Amino acid sequence: MSDDKEKKNNHKNKEEKNQKEEKSHPEEKKAQGDQNQQPQKDEVSKEVNKLVELEEKAKLADEYLDELQRVQADFENFRKRKMKEQDEFRKYVLEGFLYKMLDVVDNIQRTIEAGKQNHNYESLVSGAAIIEKQILELLKSQGAVPVQVNLGDHFDPYKHQAVSHENSDKYKADTVSKVLQSGYSIGERVLRPAMVVVSSGPVEKKD
Repeated sequence: MSDDKEKKNNHKNKEEKNQKEEKSHPEEKKAQGDQNQQPQKDEVSKEVNKLVELEEKAKLADEYLDELQRVQADFENFRKRKMKEQDEFRKYVLEGFLYKMLDVVDNIQRTIEAGKQNHNYESLVSGAAIIEKQILELLKSQGAVPVQVNLGDHFDPYKHQAVSHENSDKYKADTVSKVLQSGYSIGERVLRPAMVVVSSGPVEKKD
């Protein structure tokens, strides 16, 4: 019985001792608990910072996307406006050209009528010369001018279109011996090459 009683007393003493220690060191217990919770708080703080950063990036991306869409819309409107302006300019140029061509048609009709009434072929030739001059001036006003080709010029496939070759004692081989049709150019670009005959040089004499 004395042993049991002693055991009970020892157990009771231990409990009282533990209770006293807990009461005497509450700050240490709390500090230990705070230390255990600190890593968790740091992890939560990091995750929150990441979420905030992602939200800022998403907001910035939306702003860039809106700006890009506005730029694309402005460019599309600019492109459509320029196309419309170009179409209107072409119509204006064509209208002016056709209006000037009507004068040429009138002169042709007058020349033909005068030739029928007077039976004077000289007047026809004279009228045709006037019409030719008028047409050339009209073409020049649009930037189209004749390609300058002289007999004896070296054959240039960019400016000349060879339709045949012929032997010639007057012109060297690979030079222009005849001009059959005038060519025209606009600026540096050839609109139509001149139609020419190319010399093959003199006929070779047989012994």
